[in-house]
Amino acid sequence: MKGTPAYRIKGEDNIKSDIVQHGSVQAAFTVYDDLPTYKSGVYRHTSGSSVGGHSVTIIGWGTESGTPYWLVRNSWNTDWGDRGYFKIKRGNNECGIENQVSAGRYCEIQRKSCAGQVTGSVCATCDGDAYGQCADDGTCCEGSLCGGVCLGASQKCCNGKHITKNIFESCCTADSECRQGDKTCCDGVCCGPFDRCDATTKKTCVKGRPPFSGLV
Repeated sequence: MKGTPAYRIKGEDNIKSDIVQHGSVQAAFTVYDDLPTYKSGVYRHTSGSSVGGHSVTIIGWGTESGTPYWLVRNSWNTDWGDRGYFKIKRGNNECGIENQVSAGRYCEIQRKSCAGQVTGSVCATCDGDAYGQCADDGTCCEGSLCGGVCLGASQKCCNGKHITKNIFESCCTADSECRQGDKTCCDGVCCGPFDRCDATTKKTCVKGRPPFSGLV
């Protein structure tokens, strides 16, 4: 099983659909002075000033005395509200709650062998979405491919080359994009402060500055 990245949900119908399919969703909204005194019924902001933002969990919806509501689980312990829960008016973006809904879900990863497959072929899926690609060495890369190589956690991709993340090496398209003391963009990568671009390949940073040709 794998958790998918969080995603935003917009619109009342989409929020309800996601709850039905995947369970509760997270929501952020603006809290006003009149919410802390809530005990029961469907909350609607009627008085007081904003006291800040807050995150809650929407677990369902319903209608009470003709008023549509979201059923929400709060984190202010079970002594607050209706045993820790409250209802907030649904369908009018009350306190901004319907504009700031997000969720995530778990899916079962389906994998297959990379034997006989070309680099970049899909070798793992998660809910039908591509989750892994075949690397040059025949392994299934469940991260990012860079020039056929699976990037490690401490690496990044520059112009098809994988480099180790550090304060010196970074991606570039021109010398002007490199740190002031480096000045050398070599095939998409800024060389370090004591490195230069290999004069033969023009593709690799090598140790040592080019020799001085004279004083200016």
